[in-house]
Amino acid sequence: MATRHFTRMILLIISMVIFDLAWSWNQLQGPIMLAILLPKDNRRPFSIHRVRPAIDIAAEKVRTLVTTSIECATMYINYADSMCSSADAMNEAINFYIKNKSHIFFGPCCDYAAAPVGRQTKYWNIPMITTALARDFAEAKADKYPMMTRVGSSINKMADFFAKILKEFRWIRVKILYQPKGLDYLADHMCHVTAESLHYM
Repeated sequence: MATRHFTRMILLIISMVIFDLAWSWNQLQGPIMLAILLPKDNRRPFSIHRVRPAIDIAAEKVRTLVTTSIECATMYINYADSMCSSADAMNEAINFYIKNKSHIFFGPCCDYAAAPVGRQTKYWNIPMITTALARDFAEAKADKYPMMTRVGSSINKMADFFAKILKEFRWIRVKILYQPKGLDYLADHMCHVTAESLHYM
């Protein structure tokens, strides 16, 4: 049930973004370029293999809808392996940018991969959609990440919830224990990123 709900959410978001791009590019002579930066590693919940069907369905729905209402430019969906690595994700983003294959970035989804790409999109003036969780993405959005839109759960909301529990029970001393490589199959340093949001709350 949760997987079906999540898939529908991804389809809706992708459809809305692609439709908005198609509408905006109504007068554009060239194609619409979607740059998808996701890991190939299928242990990750946002691997290319897992997300590609939703992107393809959304793109097809938008193509059908758009061609009946406006003249649409051709749409190309370009994939690259972010490897959940800051260096690899940034390298692939640069490659997309210099080859003019990026009107929007979907991903990276891992926090350490999303951070440098998110900062750079400010200078390229290219929007980026990510599920990355890091606290900084919300805290420094206006300054460092103005082109980034986060979708999904928020690690900051979890920290706010935890702060309310502490206040309710008047707890003032807390120790945070976590496994440094715990849940790394979801995202690199997942437990560290989560603990960090609690530490700075």
